Amino acid sequence: MDTIKKYFTQSIIDNGNKSMDGNDESSFNTICNNTQNKENEIIISTCSDMTSVQHTNKHLLHKIKSLEEENDRLLYIIENKNIIKNDSSKCNCNVDNIIPDFANKKILQLTERVNELMSELQIIKSSASDGYTKNKDSSEVKQLTDKCNLLNKKICNYRNQIMQLKNDLKITQNALSNEIGDPAVMQTVLMGTGSSNYIGRAQKILVLQQKVNELQAKQSDSKTKELHDLTVNTKKLEKARKAINEQVLKDTQLKVTELTTSVEIWKRRSKALDVEITVLRIQIQKLLSKSKSDNQLIDQLKAELGNNNMQRFKTKDSVTKLEESIALLQLKYDKAEKIIEQQAFDLSDRDMRISHLESKILKNNDTTRDHKDMCSIDFMDPKEIFVKKLNGFENQQLVNLLCIAHNKICECVLDAVDFKNKYLTEKQKLQKLESKMGHLSSSTLFKQKSNSILYHFKHELNPNEKLLELQNKLELVEEERAAFKDRLDTLIMLNKENVHTFTRSLNNMKQQLIH
Repeated sequence: MDTIKKYFTQSIIDNGNKSMDGNDESSFNTICNNTQNKENEIIISTCSDMTSVQHTNKHLLHKIKSLEEENDRLLYIIENKNIIKNDSSKCNCNVDNIIPDFANKKILQLTERVNELMSELQIIKSSASDGYTKNKDSSEVKQLTDKCNLLNKKICNYRNQIMQLKNDLKITQNALSNEIGDPAVMQTVLMGTGSSNYIGRAQKILVLQQKVNELQAKQSDSKTKELHDLTVNTKKLEKARKAINEQVLKDTQLKVTELTTSVEIWKRRSKALDVEITVLRIQIQKLLSKSKSDNQLIDQLKAELGNNNMQRFKTKDSVTKLEESIALLQLKYDKAEKIIEQQAFDLSDRDMRISHLESKILKNNDTTRDHKDMCSIDFMDPKEIFVKKLNGFENQQLVNLLCIAHNKICECVLDAVDFKNKYLTEKQKLQKLESKMGHLSSSTLFKQKSNSILYHFKHELNPNEKLLELQNKLELVEEERAAFKDRLDTLIMLNKENVHTFTRSLNNMKQQLIH
């Protein structure tokens, strides 16, 4: 019973206390009140009339029957409550070591109360029997009363035992149902009466304990062997580990030395790179300043080129005009030469005629002075003097011809002088243009190719070709600048990559040294 009661929980008591409704409590109270009222009535009846013993006996027997009915009723109520508690305990069957004492306590209290009432009834009966023995045999009555009392006690005890057994059976059934779970298995266990193969929890626990003990014994034996083997293996592993650690330490020391040397080398390299970077930065700054100055010079040269182009266009127009004028002058000069040749031919004819005339004049004595004057005539003399000298001539036609020839010769001379002056002015202009172009070619960007420019200028290159040459030179300069910038960028990138690799190697060294 104790093993079965251990499976009940405190929730049964709580549920039993909760299941005690107001109606049940009122029924208990009414039963107790009825018993007290009945006791009072019995006492009053004993005190009122001692003579009416038979009537009292009948009355007491009736009360005993009523009490038995009430006891049966109470037992029925208790059984119902136990069933309710068992149903509630099925829901909460996992808590141990608590006994459902509430119903047992109530039953015991009621049985004690019933026993007290029965003892009081016996006292009353004994008192009544004492009064009744005065008229009849007291011995028989005492024996009967004693027998009745004993029988009643036995009956009460049997009832109490039966009720306890019923409660115990219900408790055991609930415990079995909670342990087994399946109602079919439970029925086979109950109906089998020892023939079923069901193994209970305690038996399973014992079997498992035996297996555990066997396994522990086997494990202890195996552990001793394994420990011996493990100690040997651990010693071997420790030796191998020491050897490996020593080799690793040697390798790490060698690596550390190599890394230290590499670090020193990298530090030196970094210092050299820093110096180179500073030098390159200075060179870059210088080159940037030079590039700025070159850009300014290029802009100035472009402006000058624009101005020179405008001047060249103007000079080109003026040169074309001059060439046209020179061509006209050459035509005039040719015409003048032709005219001069014709006039010279005419003059030669005239000289021939004049010589013929002079021969005639010489023949004449009167004309000696005229001959002297004629010899003194010069064609470069002014017209008035020439006319005065020729007034002495007699041949008026010859005088007219000579005047016409003199005028034409003077005009040709003047034209030749004007042509010479114009030719000199054009030469001066061309020399000025050559000097300007030579000044432009003497700049920093065109020093090496000044001779070619002068050569092309002397050979009269077109201004469009000159502009194209200058543009090509500017493009070459810009391309050189771009290439230099790209080279500087590549150098900077290489320096950065070297710095990154150096930092990575240092970090790896730190990690290796830490580990």
